Amino acid sequence: MGRQRRFSLLAALGAALWWLWWRQRCAARLPRNEELACSPPRVPPEIDLTPPEPPVSAVGETGDTGGDALERIRGIGPVFAGRLRAAGIRTFAALAAQSPEHVRAVVQAQPWQKVDPQAWIAEAHRLMEA
Repeated sequence: MGRQRRFSLLAALGAALWWLWWRQRCAARLPRNEELACSPPRVPPEIDLTPPEPPVSAVGETGDTGGDALERIRGIGPVFAGRLRAAGIRTFAALAAQSPEHVRAVVQAQPWQKVDPQAWIAEAHRLMEA
C-alpha cells in the first residue's frame, strides 16, 4: 500500500470519527422527540399577543377624503394633500379660492422642494370647471 493511499485512508477514518463524535455531542444538547411535537408555542401570560392598531393615515381612518382628489394636481402628493385637507382645503373650489401665500404656509414645504402654489390654484380652477 502506498504512502499516499495510507494517508487518504487515515484522513477518511479521522473524518468519520470526528463526525461521529460531533453528532453525539450535538445530540446531547437537542431536546427529546416528545418535546418537539407540533404544538403551539408556550407564551408567558404577561406577553400581550393582540395585534397593534393600524396607523391612521393622513386622509383619515376610512381613507375617505370627503372631497376632491387633490393628488390629481401636478406637484401635490399624499403628504401635501393631507396637509391641505387638515387645513380644511378638501375640494378644488376651496383650493382655487386660496392665495398662493396661504397655500405655501399650509403645505409647509422645505426650501429644497419645488412648490408652485400659483400653478396648483390655476390647475384647481381647470379641474373645478371640468
